[in-house]
Amino acid sequence: MAKKYASPRGTIDFLPPESMKLLHVEAVFRDLAENYGYLPVRTPMFEATELFAHGAGESSDIVSKEMYTFPDKKGRSMTLRPEGTPGVARALIQAGWNFAEQTRLYYVGSMFRYQRPQKGRYREHTQVGVEIFGASSVTADVEVISLGVNYLNALGLENLRIVVNSLGSVEDRTAYNENLKKYIDQNHDEFCPDCHFRAEHNPLRVFDCKVPECHVILEKAPKIDEIMCEESKVRFKILQEMLREEGFAIEVDNMLVRGLDYYNHTVFEIMMEGDEGQQSSLMGGGRYDGLIKLFGGPDTPAMGFGSGLERVAEAVDWSDIADLIKPECDLAIVVLGDKAHALGTTLANLLRAAGMMVHIDHRVTSFKNQLGQANSLNAALAIIVGEDEIARGVAIVKDMESGEQEDVPVSQVVEYILSGFEDERE
Repeated sequence: MAKKYASPRGTIDFLPPESMKLLHVEAVFRDLAENYGYLPVRTPMFEATELFAHGAGESSDIVSKEMYTFPDKKGRSMTLRPEGTPGVARALIQAGWNFAEQTRLYYVGSMFRYQRPQKGRYREHTQVGVEIFGASSVTADVEVISLGVNYLNALGLENLRIVVNSLGSVEDRTAYNENLKKYIDQNHDEFCPDCHFRAEHNPLRVFDCKVPECHVILEKAPKIDEIMCEESKVRFKILQEMLREEGFAIEVDNMLVRGLDYYNHTVFEIMMEGDEGQQSSLMGGGRYDGLIKLFGGPDTPAMGFGSGLERVAEAVDWSDIADLIKPECDLAIVVLGDKAHALGTTLANLLRAAGMMVHIDHRVTSFKNQLGQANSLNAALAIIVGEDEIARGVAIVKDMESGEQEDVPVSQVVEYILSGFEDERE
């Protein structure tokens, strides 16, 4: 008995039409990102472990629990990328990028995290994201959030919660970390062991805790806006005003943070309420002005977001846009007999070379079956060739919608088809 293989736990296969849904979501993201002036960037799927450990911090859940790390054949520690931004930052620094110029980039790629699998969260998932470097203005923050919201809206996702917060300046954040640590120490017995560890290394990371009891205690913790300097408060107020002027219904959540040291000022998350009231995070991001400098580059402001493609695809109501993911082709070639099959293959290749989407069945199957396939593929036309047509030197061109058909000399079929499609486009 042959051995049965299965995909690794926490991964998922996407076969048509599910794979077409992912491609549609990706295409919508790419088109919109380029509309905003962002250009594509691709980085390796694995990097030196130190890159992610240095960026995320040894005490983060990403580094301590979730990374896929392995030694290469020379014993160097490598890690499958758990997030996109560190690799992009490394690539720019390595290339000697001119950070004095404003740079807009977007990426699409696989990310890997060892975490408990659940709907929309897989150990290998596809993440899309944008990064804007060299822009410190609040307007850059608004642009990134606007792009994220419009991307989700373009997929028909409209009942969104747009949650924002500010971590203030580096000085504000440092002062808040001290206040938060004091609070955690004062309520030591109320927190889980992981929170005790986080409090010693980076107190802000306690907000990442998944233990409900810890979150109850954190609701009474000091709020970061209580210690923010006036300049940071004004900046955050301007951000809120500009987002509301854009027509976005935003919420402020003082418990929304990014625990990584290089984050400052704006952080945001976009969520969608599920059928049972459960919140599903579709996107998260913020300002990370300290990242490029942390990796050895110049002091450079930066802002961006990351979004899981699979989770977004699962949130889309595909019944509203079913036509967008239907398999389709321009024409199908229906053949009966060996000579007809050879001629049909030649016609298919000529039409494909001219840019047409052409289907031909290479099996020996019935006329009815082949026409059925043409219908299922939403073919506009069918070219029918059998022994009788071969003898007469013609092919039948059939309009699949009207049912009308016409004999066309074989030598003129390609020109006839192409001119017909050109007339339609005009």
